[in-house]
Amino acid sequence: MGLIRLQSSSLPAGSVLQVVNVSNDTAFSTSNNGEDVFSASITPSSTSNKLFISCSVLWHSSSNGGYLALTDGSNNVIEQPSANGSRSRFHWGSKYGSNDFMVYNSSRETVQLLHSPNTTSPFTVKLRAYNAGVTTVYVNRNQNNGDRVYDPAGISYLTLMEIAG
Repeated sequence: MGLIRLQSSSLPAGSVLQVVNVSNDTAFSTSNNGEDVFSASITPSSTSNKLFISCSVLWHSSSNGGYLALTDGSNNVIEQPSANGSRSRFHWGSKYGSNDFMVYNSSRETVQLLHSPNTTSPFTVKLRAYNAGVTTVYVNRNQNNGDRVYDPAGISYLTLMEIAG
């Protein structure tokens, strides 16, 4: 039986047209405000198509005020919540708790969203770390990063799926 090749334009709305998946197991930390952790790029085949974005990350912060967000290639937060007073507008954060608790606490959290990039040019999605105070953000590790059971090592994932519009 021969290979049958379908044009993406012939697939019904909601069909997955392509998938890009990246993983990162590098222990990362930063005290800078707005630093790239890792990224993935996808080139949509039509401006009417959408991107389903899923990011799962093991992360920690040394104190309150550490945040993570998914941004586009120009560092604009994707699908940012509405402004509400002085509240932060990110996808992950802040980790509250006493310093003793925070030293050990890392958690795996996943954000999923549907975005309309309205382009057929390469579209980059970045996981970025932000610091709203004097804190350090850690990815794939906790504050101690020691060689013991209390100090987890993690793998973070970023998946981009083009969905027919």
